[in-house]
Amino acid sequence: HRQLCHRAGQLSGGAFLLTAITLGDHALFAGGEKYNTYGSDIITVYDKACTRTQGPSLSVPRSSLKSAMAGNYALFAGGNKDRYGDGTSYERTATVDAYTFDL
Repeated sequence: HRQLCHRAGQLSGGAFLLTAITLGDHALFAGGEKYNTYGSDIITVYDKACTRTQGPSLSVPRSSLKSAMAGNYALFAGGNKDRYGDGTSYERTATVDAYTFDL
């Protein structure tokens, strides 16, 4: 069986209801919820050496979003966003963000 050789660190954004996708040698974790919020705009990027950096922000902070690849693009779509900006209610969004990186 395999063993964990080192810990890669903590996510910068949401701790649950986030999405993840790979782009080249990078893993991207986007959006999510953390500490009673209805969405994060943070994209955390790990390279193949497990070095963590913060990528560009999502255009709309959100959770429960989905991700897909299209060529060299990582697409982050839909999800729930904070309706009033105070964490008391959410609404669905149809926003799609497309990102590419020089890898």
